Amino acid sequence: PNYMSPEQWIRTKDVDSKTDIWAIGVTLIDAAGGQPWGKKQSHEIQVLLGSGKSPDISSLDPAQKRLVSVMLMASPEQRWSATQILKEFGDKNWTSFFKEVKEDLNEIKEIKNMNIQNEEKNILLGEVKKNIFKKFFKKY
Repeated sequence: PNYMSPEQWIRTKDVDSKTDIWAIGVTLIDAAGGQPWGKKQSHEIQVLLGSGKSPDISSLDPAQKRLVSVMLMASPEQRWSATQILKEFGDKNWTSFFKEVKEDLNEIKEIKNMNIQNEEKNILLGEVKKNIFKKFFKKY
């Protein structure tokens, strides 16, 4: 739930590719060592999302903030598409980055659904997040 976009929390039928952009933005904060929602619980995050709040990006450096902030616009209409992000921030190779990260996000979902100890889950999740972080900073 911590990676869900506001539109996923509020109206699940109105979800499109910009939801993935949101999830990648939250993942980048997390991978950079930040805490997108601090210690808040799912129901508290839902209230924040409902009031138009975005995750905390204060742990990011200015260049990272610039990218992640356009990924975390509360309104999907204002949130940048992958095409807009690619035009502004990079070259054609960003397309492969977004595809790779989407695969990593799917892996995170799979790990969270595994029937293993939380400590083991956290280790596996940490490895995937570090992988995303390394991919991001190779490109950025």
